[in-house]
Amino acid sequence: RLGKVIGPILHDIWTTGQSAALSCELINSAHSVHSAQSFGAYIEPFCGSLGVLRVVADTFPASATILASDYHPDLIQMWREVQDGTFQYPAADVCSTEEDYLRIKAMKLPNGAPSSLKAFIGFGLGFSGRYFASFAPKYANGKKEDFLGEMTHSVQAVQAILQKRCGPPPPTHGGVLGGAPSPPIFRCHDYREVAAVSEDGGSIYLIYCDPPYRTTKFPIKYRRDVKHYDDFDSDEFWETMRAWSAKHTVLISEMSAPDDFVEVWSMQRYRSACQSTRTRFKVSSSSSASLVDKSVEYKNEKLFVHSSRVSAIR
Repeated sequence: RLGKVIGPILHDIWTTGQSAALSCELINSAHSVHSAQSFGAYIEPFCGSLGVLRVVADTFPASATILASDYHPDLIQMWREVQDGTFQYPAADVCSTEEDYLRIKAMKLPNGAPSSLKAFIGFGLGFSGRYFASFAPKYANGKKEDFLGEMTHSVQAVQAILQKRCGPPPPTHGGVLGGAPSPPIFRCHDYREVAAVSEDGGSIYLIYCDPPYRTTKFPIKYRRDVKHYDDFDSDEFWETMRAWSAKHTVLISEMSAPDDFVEVWSMQRYRSACQSTRTRFKVSSSSSASLVDKSVEYKNEKLFVHSSRVSAIR
């Protein structure tokens, strides 16, 4: 998974201000030769399924401040409950049919309160992990897959990591307690509302953004409810990244970026809603070449930083 690759890069930058995995040297005032200051916090404004944040939470120092946010209220409610131990994992019979799935999709809590159950079912049983997309078990083609069990296992693995940061301070080698643990702080808001970044304080932050990727075919839809979609303005996003990069160290996952952003890392990655070889590869029926050689579905996942933060290309 991408988090296992990007997580260590972010850990290196948090620790030293640089990463050997990047193709450049970063200009980073939080770890400059003139300053012993470290980053004030790690911020992830598009935390989503915590693919990257779970690695960050597991490897960053216990005292590191981690601010995680997303636009989706049900999702953030679920992560809050998972972290504090109050989340109730649904039994298998809670959503065993498409009728159950649609019933939960239509469920509304009093006063419009967010629902952790809707997040769990909507993402766990939605096709390709998309919130209340088509009922995924319909497309298993007879294969026995326990979607609910897989979601439970995945979330429990994240829960173990999050709760480890909520425990007592870890002892040092000398038997003396280290810094107080700092569990991630989950907030529900638009990325533009990350208050810590806009405040005119002295802290410098390490920020990782994994926004909805730009598409040239259709407007990007940013979903936060079963019937509510907002268009995601990529141009405004990149303008915001420019403003943040004037002070902070910002890394952005995308497949392309404006000319004033520098590609500092890339990895070929398969991206599709279906993991079947019947749809993963496009092979001529007359061809005897291997499926891998004829793959047309692999894309280059990239990390970008603003050119003002790059001192030298390796």
